[in-house]
Amino acid sequence: MLRGGEFCWHDSLWREIPDDVARRFTHRLGSLHGIWLPNGELVHAFSRRFPNVTPDEYMEAHVANLERFAREMPVDVLAHPTLLPLTLRRHPLEELWTEEREERAVGALAAAGIAFEISNRYRTHERFVRRARDAGVRLSLGSDGHTAEQVADLAYPLALARSLAVPDEELYDPLRHGSRTGFFNRLRRVS
Repeated sequence: MLRGGEFCWHDSLWREIPDDVARRFTHRLGSLHGIWLPNGELVHAFSRRFPNVTPDEYMEAHVANLERFAREMPVDVLAHPTLLPLTLRRHPLEELWTEEREERAVGALAAAGIAFEISNRYRTHERFVRRARDAGVRLSLGSDGHTAEQVADLAYPLALARSLAVPDEELYDPLRHGSRTGFFNRLRRVS
């Protein structure tokens, strides 16, 4: 049985969780439900209040947080990589996520060995997923289901992965590809 947990970058829990508790998870997901602006202000993705910054200023801070997340957070998957604050969701993702921003994000994930989730709930555009795949970043499929109908609905992520010719064995699977939690290291010592 696999046991995953999602931890938020802006929340201190992931920093405080004891190693023996972390090893109970077969894999961990990290998310950017909140990011810090250069002035120290925390911007929550689900807040209706947007700070006094331009979309470009926000996106620069978002990518800077993602780069730091990749360097510091011991997770296996970046959940819903294109999740942005409510106010920005009316803008096309392809415009907010410029190619330069995508390159920075993908480079950070590649350097850290963190998989890129194709989310059914917060749908990533094809160019970003293709860029991640082309850079050797492992892809993960996620439903991010919050209702019975949504849970485990992987139709969109799987279709996108298939359209990019990603073989099933290359999709992130903690049993096949391991995890940073230490769960599988413990099993190897027992056998």
